[in-house]
Amino acid sequence: MTDQNREPELPVGFSLGELWCDHFLAGLACVHLLTGHRLPIRTDFCAIDNMLSILNNIARGHYQPLIHADDAHLDAQMDSFIVPSIQTGVKYQAIRLNGKTRLAKQISMPFAGILFEDPFWATLAAFNIGFSSRHLGVPKLPSNEHLWGSISKLISAIHGGVYHEDEFFDPIVGYYSSPQEPVFSLIELDGRYFDQLRSQGRCIAPVPPSAGMLQLFVRTAPLE
Repeated sequence: MTDQNREPELPVGFSLGELWCDHFLAGLACVHLLTGHRLPIRTDFCAIDNMLSILNNIARGHYQPLIHADDAHLDAQMDSFIVPSIQTGVKYQAIRLNGKTRLAKQISMPFAGILFEDPFWATLAAFNIGFSSRHLGVPKLPSNEHLWGSISKLISAIHGGVYHEDEFFDPIVGYYSSPQEPVFSLIELDGRYFDQLRSQGRCIAPVPPSAGMLQLFVRTAPLE
C-alpha cells in the first residue's frame, strides 16, 4: 500500500495505555488529601468524559470530595513511573489546558496551551488553579525524565503535609477563552510532537484552530 493510499492512523489513547486511569485516580486521591478529606476514591471514573468533567470542576473550585468517595479504598501512593514509549506516525491522546504561561508573552506566534501527557500532573495543576490564588498550573522540572520520576516525591510531600506547589509548578498568566476560565480538553497529536515536547518542554504543533506553541513543562536547573 502506498503512502498516498494508506489509511490514517487512529489514536491509540494515552501514551500510558490503560494506566492513565491509575494515574488520574492517584492524582484525585491527592486532591482529597490536600482538601483535608482522607476519603477513599470511587474507581468508576475511568472514562475520558468523566475525567475532563472532574478536572474542570476542580480547576473552577467546584469539586466536592464527598460526591467522589466510595467504600473501595484507593491510596494516593504510586511509584515513580518509567517514561512510556511513543512512536512517530502514531497519534496519542493528551490533556490540554487553555492556560497561557510566561512563555506566551515571549513569543510572537499563537500559544496553544499547556499539554499534560500524564493525567496525574493535570489533576494537581487543576487543584492549584482552583484552590489557590497563585494559579500555578504548568509543571516546572529539569527534564521530561524528572516529570515522570518526581511523581512519588510529590505524593510523599502531600502525605507529609509539606507540599508547596511552587516547587513543582510555574504560574499561569491568563486563559485564551471567553470568559477567562480554565478549560481542560482532550487533543490528539502525532508521536513526533511528543518527542519534541519531551526534549524541549515545548513545540509548535497543529492544534485547532491553527498551529501554535504547546508547552509541556518549564525547564529548570538540574536538581541537586
